[in-house]
Amino acid sequence: MVFADVNGHDQQDRSLFQTVNVSRTGLLLQGDDLFQPGTTFDFAFRLPSEPRPVEGRAEVVRRTDPYREGMQGIGARFVSLEDDGKFRLKQYVKYFHA
Repeated sequence: MVFADVNGHDQQDRSLFQTVNVSRTGLLLQGDDLFQPGTTFDFAFRLPSEPRPVEGRAEVVRRTDPYREGMQGIGARFVSLEDDGKFRLKQYVKYFHA
């Protein structure tokens, strides 16, 4: 699960998404909140067997096509990853997607 915080005009909205796919450069998220491409958001999600979440900022690059992909959601690219998030994500992708 991914928590996504979108900062708008004097307000902050929190959304919850199901993680469909994670790569070194971004993620595919399933959920009902369909942010517009170009929207940036702060996120946090846990990798399997890790106590600390990977946190950072991402930008929506596309909305899914429910007819083609069988789900409603968004594709986002990582803009920044906090602390050692980049290293941990790289290790996860290397191990689980080798």
